[in-house]
Amino acid sequence: MLNKVLHALTAFRGVEIAVEKTDSDKITIKIRVFANFREILGTNEVELKLTRKKTILEALQALNEVHPQGKQLYSIIINKRKKRLQSNIRIMVNDTLYTEKDNLEVPIPEDNSVIAIFPPVGGG
Repeated sequence: MLNKVLHALTAFRGVEIAVEKTDSDKITIKIRVFANFREILGTNEVELKLTRKKTILEALQALNEVHPQGKQLYSIIINKRKKRLQSNIRIMVNDTLYTEKDNLEVPIPEDNSVIAIFPPVGGG
């Protein structure tokens, strides 16, 4: 869509610019949610296309921006001041577990990665 806007603006001004992004500049990831997080989003999985080298935190921010309920979920799982997970939230990126102690500003490892977000669990 940005390309269309740029094209329209440049055509209006009579300026020609080339904006070319290839599929190799993009990765596809899936964000999976469980239990009450699934109820918040209204689905158990959201697929996003992101530019390469995006971080885990940026992927979660992208969900915040593109999904109608993403902002609500983001505010529940992320401590905005610390830019880390809330203490009771766990996520897995492929086979790697992240907790509130882990830095989320690390690149998503590969195309077709899966970020699974787990709500707090209790029991007794």
